[in-house]
This record gives sequence, structure tokens and C-alpha cells, in this order.
Amino acid sequence: NILMFVPLGIFFLLTFGRNRWWVAILVGVATTAAIEFAQVFLPGRVSDVRDLIANSAGALLGVLIGLLLTASKARQLRARAATTG
Repeated sequence: NILMFVPLGIFFLLTFGRNRWWVAILVGVATTAAIEFAQVFLPGRVSDVRDLIANSAGALLGVLIGLLLTASKARQLRARAATTG
């Protein structure tokens, strides 16, 4: 479950941007909460708080990985802006 939500966390970070990393985490948690809530009404599916925690951890991990992967690009852009500024 954790690994499934890592790409989602990265996607949300890229969607909302580095400055709104916290929104990416909130949307990731809200997405997994919605999935777990929907499972209450689906026959044969079981909603579990452990899945909510694992999925949220995966989204958080994805956001952190996204922040690490985009950090060098952000530094380059700031440096370029400082030299042209």
C-alpha cells in the first residue's frame, strides 16, 4: 500500500508546487480517506484504518521524494534569479 501511493504524492507535489507541499500531503491523505470511505459501501471490500495510515505514509513519502528530486532545480532557478535580478 505504501509504494502504491508514492507516485500519487509526487504527482500532487508537482501539481501544487514546492511552495504548497503541505497541500499535496493533505490531498494525498484526503484521497486515501475517500478510498477507504468508499470501501465501506462496496460489497467484498473492507475499510481498514491501517490502510489509511499506510496509504497516507506512501503519499507523504512521495511528497518528500518529490521535494528531494526538485530541490536542485529550485536552487538553480533561485541562483539564476539572483544573478539576473
